Amino acid sequence: MYFKRWRSFVFLYATISTISDCCNVPDDLFSSIKHISTIIETLRWRNVFIFYDTDEDKLTSVVDTLRTNHGYLLVTVYDVTEMDQTSIYQLFIRIYPTDNTEFHAILVLQNTTTHFLKTVDNVDNVSNKTTNYQTNSKWILSTTGDPKDEMLDLKLQLKHVIVLYDYQTMIDPFGLIHGLKSVIKCLKIKSTDLLKLDDSQNTTGVDKQMKCTATELYPNSNFKLNGRHLLIGTAITEFFQHKIIENLADILAEQLNFTYTFVQPQDFKYGGKANGVWQGLVGQLVRTEVDLVLADFTITKERLEVIDYILPAFSSQCLGVLYLKAVETESSWIKIFRPLHHIVYICIVGTILFVGLFLFILQKLETNENGSTSFRVEFSHFANTIIFLISFVCVRGNGIWPNAASTRILVSFFWMFCVVITGVYVGNLTAKLSETKTRKPFNSLEELVDLPNWKWGLNGGSLNQKYVQDSNAELLKSLWNGIVRFNKTDPTVLHSGPEFHINRLMKPAEKYAFITMDPKYYVFSRNDCLLESVEGVISALQLAIGIPKSSYLKADLERIMWKLSDNGFLKLLHDIQYKDNRPSTCKTVDKNRVMTFEDMKGVLLVICFGIVLSVIVLVMEYFQNRLHQEYVFH
Repeated sequence: MYFKRWRSFVFLYATISTISDCCNVPDDLFSSIKHISTIIETLRWRNVFIFYDTDEDKLTSVVDTLRTNHGYLLVTVYDVTEMDQTSIYQLFIRIYPTDNTEFHAILVLQNTTTHFLKTVDNVDNVSNKTTNYQTNSKWILSTTGDPKDEMLDLKLQLKHVIVLYDYQTMIDPFGLIHGLKSVIKCLKIKSTDLLKLDDSQNTTGVDKQMKCTATELYPNSNFKLNGRHLLIGTAITEFFQHKIIENLADILAEQLNFTYTFVQPQDFKYGGKANGVWQGLVGQLVRTEVDLVLADFTITKERLEVIDYILPAFSSQCLGVLYLKAVETESSWIKIFRPLHHIVYICIVGTILFVGLFLFILQKLETNENGSTSFRVEFSHFANTIIFLISFVCVRGNGIWPNAASTRILVSFFWMFCVVITGVYVGNLTAKLSETKTRKPFNSLEELVDLPNWKWGLNGGSLNQKYVQDSNAELLKSLWNGIVRFNKTDPTVLHSGPEFHINRLMKPAEKYAFITMDPKYYVFSRNDCLLESVEGVISALQLAIGIPKSSYLKADLERIMWKLSDNGFLKLLHDIQYKDNRPSTCKTVDKNRVMTFEDMKGVLLVICFGIVLSVIVLVMEYFQNRLHQEYVFH
């Protein structure tokens, strides 16, 4: 990843202006005081620390001038003439703002410039990450002579330093500054070590004030942490493996301009107390071994006492139960009858018998058979009619077609009935033969606790165990008592690895359930429909970035996280994490449901309409035949 890097110093060349009659200030100091006053006014500083090793008369002139020009300014003065390295370390650790507001300092140094700057530059390394002078402080160094080469050779980590000095005492090999007269000249620092004036300032003999902006005075302010390298504590879990954590770290690094390295705790734990000492990721933050923790790191009351969290949280989880759905083995003989409800089969048989009897009667009436026939012959005719209708149900005609109009109408409507029933049956049968039927062994935590021959476990030493073990809820107490009972003969129920529990519950003979954080993730991440979860055992557990107490990163990280939340990026991360990778058959409700009697009402109405219509036609045929017979008789 590429980061912009800038030199640590801005050099402001200044001429010696005419001394004001009202100011009793030495000529060699007046220009610097005037520049310092202008910088303070531009940046609107409200407090400043002054460190000096010069005589007190000159210092008094500086302080009095600043207080006169800026009555609101709070000035704190320290004499560093006889301070050794340790004393400077202690001083700067003590005076660093506890609320991480910006630190402002003016250095009026002559003899201890290099020693003092080198020492202050190393404070962040010895303060156990409780200070951030590197990027959270702004410095003004007032000196005489040409300190440019000396300052550049220091290669300090301090990013915001302005050096004021009188250019008339230096050699100007480039001829860039001869004849320029202004209160402050803003410089642009290029990628080389050479300092060049802005093109708008390259005229000679100009005597006008030019007001600089804050970013012109301190150009590194545009680049946030300015390429600082941070250590990020994490845990290699599903969040990390699916690049959720890495993507979020990249976004933060780009927004705040830092590089980073992921670090895992030696005990590979999230954080709990052992003998009063915090372990895992929490322990890393307490000991400030890392700058922040970015993992599926849960906010708890106990952790909030020793570390801080960055809000808003980037995700949330719930404690739930993960288990394997039971796969039902069903005979193919039984599957043949699954497409229709048993009531439907009874209705079909009843319809065939009723329509067959009615059709048989119609045929008898139409043929006008007056002679008596034996029961055997009548039953044979009725059986043939039933077989004729059964062939229609199978959507197979037998070549027989009634001659009378009334029977033809009845047969036509019965044919429509058969087409609908057969189509539904064939469609449902195809779906039933291809589906794998599963069932849930339990639907709630209460049912799990009461199930015989079932075991359950969780990650030993994790936050999950603490929640279940310390809960006062009767249901969770029963759950924990079961784990204690299982642990006497099977210690693996408290195995620390989630992969172990997943592999175990995938064996149907085990009858095992896994109590874990965020079971929905495990269900969605598979390419089958075998896993199911019961959620809401404990809900609304927030995952957030952890930082040490009073970390200098808090304000910047919170600002970025709120921005990511407002623009929907955190929701996008959540959607990526919980993307449903299961087959589409797991996500949709089975539409090939069994046909019930309610679904048959419309089809039965067709039969009824056909019967009524055929009766009407039969009556009409009867009267037509009577009229025809009377006409022939006369």
